[in-house]
Amino acid sequence: MARNLEANQGQIFAHHVTLESLQLANQAGCYICTEIAEDLEEEPDLKEVDCGLERPLLWQIHRGTSLRVYVAYGKGFKLHQWSYTAVDSSDLPFALKRPGPLHERIDSISREIPSYTGSPAVGALGLKWLNRCLQIHDRCRPQQSLRQTYPRRLLDVNFESPRLTLQKYLEGPVDFAAMSHCWGTTPFLTLTQNLMPRYEQEGIHLAELPQNIQDVIQVCRWLQLRYIWIDSLCIIQSGPEAYADWAYHVKLMAKIYATATVCISTAAASGANENCFRTRNTRPLEPVVVMFDRKPHYLISLSHTARGFRNAPVASRAWVLQERLFSRRILTYGKKQVFWECCETHDLNVCETFPHGLNCDVTARGPFSLPEIPREAAFRSKSNAYTAWIELVETYTQCKLTRRDEDKLAAFSGIAEAVAELVGHPPYVAGFFAPELPIALGWSIHEDHIPQSRPFVRSGIYRAPSWSWASTDAPVRLARWPGSVGRNIYVQLISHSCTPVTTNNEFGQLLSAEITIRASLVPFLWTEDTEYCSIRFLDPLSGAATWPFALYHTF
Repeated sequence: MARNLEANQGQIFAHHVTLESLQLANQAGCYICTEIAEDLEEEPDLKEVDCGLERPLLWQIHRGTSLRVYVAYGKGFKLHQWSYTAVDSSDLPFALKRPGPLHERIDSISREIPSYTGSPAVGALGLKWLNRCLQIHDRCRPQQSLRQTYPRRLLDVNFESPRLTLQKYLEGPVDFAAMSHCWGTTPFLTLTQNLMPRYEQEGIHLAELPQNIQDVIQVCRWLQLRYIWIDSLCIIQSGPEAYADWAYHVKLMAKIYATATVCISTAAASGANENCFRTRNTRPLEPVVVMFDRKPHYLISLSHTARGFRNAPVASRAWVLQERLFSRRILTYGKKQVFWECCETHDLNVCETFPHGLNCDVTARGPFSLPEIPREAAFRSKSNAYTAWIELVETYTQCKLTRRDEDKLAAFSGIAEAVAELVGHPPYVAGFFAPELPIALGWSIHEDHIPQSRPFVRSGIYRAPSWSWASTDAPVRLARWPGSVGRNIYVQLISHSCTPVTTNNEFGQLLSAEITIRASLVPFLWTEDTEYCSIRFLDPLSGAATWPFALYHTF
């Protein structure tokens, strides 16, 4: 059906009435049906429905080169959509421009993709991407101020048993990789103070290491990098000096990833004991050609690269946001294939299917589907600066933390410090910049995540004051910068005070925080029933109840 977009333009088709029919098309090798079937298999609602799809898949071809597929299923009405576009052959990857029949050129690509992401051939492709970037990408080079920034410890993978190497023993600047991964909930080998001398002298036997770390060491060797930084093995996790070492690295974390030659993200693994390499069906990775305007076009899923990361376990980890934003190059081992992103190719969808990239607007932000760290060009006005800041905070609050109280502000501290440098170093107050206050106190929790009761204190560790977004574990929506809302503010910030746990890191964990504000008292009406409660402010003159927006009026 999708082979000739031009002939079917503007039409809507009902196709695959049952899940069984869809699976047969999947087994037959249909590119679209394979992607849809794999996505639907992960839907819990669909697994509960014995009869399969309750409604047929609806296929719509419109605007010439666009295809959308819809399905509604499950109890009630749940809509799922897949979107595709057709790219002109002039934009096809270099491999498709080789001489010879088109089908032979496509077959040559599919044969080049191994069925296992842990194949040395995949590692060789990663090395090719890295070397090309190092040779010709000026934008990917680190800032001069970061060239002498190195972590206290690195793992030397030139030894059969990787050896812990202290910074003082390194002979000048060295290239190193940094790992981005999920720890998981199962215990695994980490760096402790009593084991550190042994790891420095004898190294760590590979068999002692969890599988995910064994895999990333292999990738590091394929990339021909001698050193790698892994948080669990380069930060002391247990012993008298553990907290001080952790606090030191929290302050340095953003610079570690900004200085690293490449960040290796084991996105497919949900924990350290899980293999990051995957056996996969390479058929969906093959280019699919459709005809439009009598010319071959390549059919591409609009979520093509995002599928490699967005639903991966590592994507929801709070520390990863910072790691992703500051890394200059990222090699991601996803469930289906391996992706490459750097400062110059982040929008080219570079992966095993498109090893040279694809110069078209397939995804807005590349495979990671996370915002870029704001650069100086975005901060020509305070309004623009704080809009970008708000987006970062809101993205961060959607992520998960294992140590919620200790890490809530710490895992975001590198981002906060970077933004502070760009906006003139305003005071930082428990997750806010002082110029945001008091309007920023109007943050709210997304409706779907409002708790039914007040959360109990999980530990004796102080996290943040109740007026800060950092005090909650739910996704939040922040109040916008006052200059953009066009209203007068009748609340005044009088003073603020924060005491950080570590004196040289105002952006990290706190001991205490307080603010003093001045405002007029306004009468309000509180009503509630079994499900909802509401607040309406009373006009002091008429006594009539108004919406909360009246707070911005003159009384």
